[in-house]
Amino acid sequence: MAFFKFLQRFSQKEEDPTTNMTVVEFTSWLNSREKVALEGIQINFSDLRTQILEEKNKTKENLTLLINAKLMNEKIPEREKHFMDGNRRAYVQKIESFLDNITGPDIDEIPLDYYTTLEQQFNDFGKNSARNNQILQNFFTNHARSILGNIKQLYKLTKKFGSIVNESKIKEI
Repeated sequence: MAFFKFLQRFSQKEEDPTTNMTVVEFTSWLNSREKVALEGIQINFSDLRTQILEEKNKTKENLTLLINAKLMNEKIPEREKHFMDGNRRAYVQKIESFLDNITGPDIDEIPLDYYTTLEQQFNDFGKNSARNNQILQNFFTNHARSILGNIKQLYKLTKKFGSIVNESKIKEI
């Protein structure tokens, strides 16, 4: 019999604190839970936003270096030079447009779908810029790799944002 009593303790559900609350009590309870969750997130957001802005600035500096980069081998046919130049301009435009869409999370207003939206933007950027990047790798390997490194770091920072939101369990509130 003692064994069954032992098992009954595990099968009993915890009582939901919201079942016997009035509407006013429930809203104050909900607001207090939301406030606690947001306080934990806000501390991490300010730091994360700063890191994202720094990485964006590094990417823009590397773009400037790519724009001003000269070919190491000037004996390339004129047609290939035009091809390279056109792809460089298109690549720079795509990256600048992408960077304009990437912003750090706003502390006051936290959209819960921010991470999924950013992840989709990263996927779209990767698909749209792959050809330009591959061509530029042939002409300006170091510059193209450094820009890709910056983009990869931005992606890591956005994943960090997603993990912060998931750990805070704010979606459950």
